Amino acid sequence: MKTWPFDIAPMTPVITTRQVLDDGLPILVVLHFLSDGSWGFLCGTADLEEDGEEVPLLELVNLDRTLLKIADLPRGWKAWRPARGKPWNSAINDADTLVETIGDTE
Repeated sequence: MKTWPFDIAPMTPVITTRQVLDDGLPILVVLHFLSDGSWGFLCGTADLEEDGEEVPLLELVNLDRTLLKIADLPRGWKAWRPARGKPWNSAINDADTLVETIGDTE
């Protein structure tokens, strides 16, 4: 990779879930929050605040290189896919708080 495509540095903490990190579930929902520009990388199955984990973005990119395809996701948007290996879709995200949207794939 010649240049880092995300709008944050590789070691910047981002939100994911315990299920992605510990159980190997795929990242199916990506949120780029309008309010502060932070990112969430979710499995779409977790809905409890205590399932949230912070890790460097680079760790998630190393787990799933397809995240590079959505690095230009604008603030206030979400990306989703039905399963690992399927194409990413994107749209404006109506919700802008992690607690309200963990597991929200609609």
